[in-house]
Amino acid sequence: MRRIASLLCGLAITITIAVASPAGARSLATFGMCLAREGAIFYGASWCPQCRAQQEQLGSASRYVHYVECSADGGREKTSECEEAGITAYPTWMFADGSRKSGRLSVEALAERTGCSLDDAEDASDE
Repeated sequence: MRRIASLLCGLAITITIAVASPAGARSLATFGMCLAREGAIFYGASWCPQCRAQQEQLGSASRYVHYVECSADGGREKTSECEEAGITAYPTWMFADGSRKSGRLSVEALAERTGCSLDDAEDASDE
């Protein structure tokens, strides 16, 4: 009897995960993996509201994006990595071709800059 209860519990968890993981979120994650693969780097600071908004906009993609925290110990002092990269505003995106863009970027702008498929992210924006 316990074995059946355990199996049913496991089945319920599996079904819950499947329902709570919409295809759009998986597509947005694929978009984030592409951004990382194409060399996009997101420089931000933990205290920066626009950086938080950018991460929220990226949704599940943000876990795959190469993110560099520029705030030393959560304060306003910049880390040496961001200092050396010449980061002066947050958020700043740096791309594989050496170009950079400061400010929050749309998914469309990131797709255009990196060549990543925007189709991967459009499904998620419908949620």
